[in-house]
Amino acid sequence: MEKDDIIKILYVSERYVELAEYFHNIYGEEKSFTDIDRMIYSDVLYRLGKYKEAINSLEFISEDYPIDEKYFLLALYNKKTGNIHATNIYLDNLISDCPDSEYYKLAKLQYKSFK
Repeated sequence: MEKDDIIKILYVSERYVELAEYFHNIYGEEKSFTDIDRMIYSDVLYRLGKYKEAINSLEFISEDYPIDEKYFLLALYNKKTGNIHATNIYLDNLISDCPDSEYYKLAKLQYKSFK
């Protein structure tokens, strides 16, 4: 079975602990993830309640990945940690830098709720 198929099966079946272990087995060092796998891995960490680790993982996303999605996820993950200051910074960045983003309206709603 292909790597991507295993990842999809584990993710869709919500087997997050196994998926986190699988990522560590195939990648070893966290810095070598592809962007797509890093996004999935970050979401897995988030779903496991490892919010700070999820935030740290997102910091390694390349500049080629859409910044609006990264900002939005960083805002959500920081909200879970209670870091409202960082949440507002990422929401503000998304609103000011990405007005055509599909996350724009959600970001504005979230941003207003913290003001």
